[in-house]
Amino acid sequence: MGIWEPALLAHVLANAKCRMKGIRRQSELPPGTALREWPLGVPLIWDARLALARLWQLYRRMVQAPTLPDGFRWRSQPMPTMIRELAWGAAIKVGPRPNRVVTVCPRCRAEAYLLRATPDGWACRRCDPRHWRQLEVSVGAYAMGLMIGVTGRPMVRRRQRIMNALWSLTLRVRSIRQLALIGAGAELLRYSPHWRRRPGGTRAGAADHGPGPLTRKFGSLYVQVVIEEVLHPRAFRQRFVVV
Repeated sequence: MGIWEPALLAHVLANAKCRMKGIRRQSELPPGTALREWPLGVPLIWDARLALARLWQLYRRMVQAPTLPDGFRWRSQPMPTMIRELAWGAAIKVGPRPNRVVTVCPRCRAEAYLLRATPDGWACRRCDPRHWRQLEVSVGAYAMGLMIGVTGRPMVRRRQRIMNALWSLTLRVRSIRQLALIGAGAELLRYSPHWRRRPGGTRAGAADHGPGPLTRKFGSLYVQVVIEEVLHPRAFRQRFVVV
């Protein structure tokens, strides 16, 4: 991607903000486009909240949806007990408060919601001697969400906050490190965290194929494989080179 000039980056981000207000598609790439490589200059982050969000989305789609006559388009439902049990397999602890989602730091054994990759493994904020700015951590967590496939409103709100922060940073950039962060963030904004619409959209008569026979039969097994191969901190770190 190279190093962009601040004026060009400001132009790209300004166009992105206009697209958010104008056309229906709010990103250059369509929803569902996978992020294949970790962006350069962005810290490798594992966020327990995003991992739990992806786990819950998979459980809804692969396990609950095949048993429901109207699919999985519902909101404000309490978290099933099964989600808490599956979360243990991904090193995620939920509770005792409903909004408390943490994991255990492998070094100090303290509970933290976010882990940072180091050459020696994962570490929490207290154990990592490097200083990362909040925007760098936010961009890293957003990249993690794109990598594991989290979609929906929480990711859309993260994208909007990052877009606004990057826009402000372009007006006062002072170092190569900040310039590299803006370039990496602008690249991530090309990806969409929105739900993929079914063929025909949500209009009456739109095609709705529903869960297939393989999903109905192997949904639970698929969720377990994703936990072990993608969502667990150890498996997630093995997929990428430490930045």
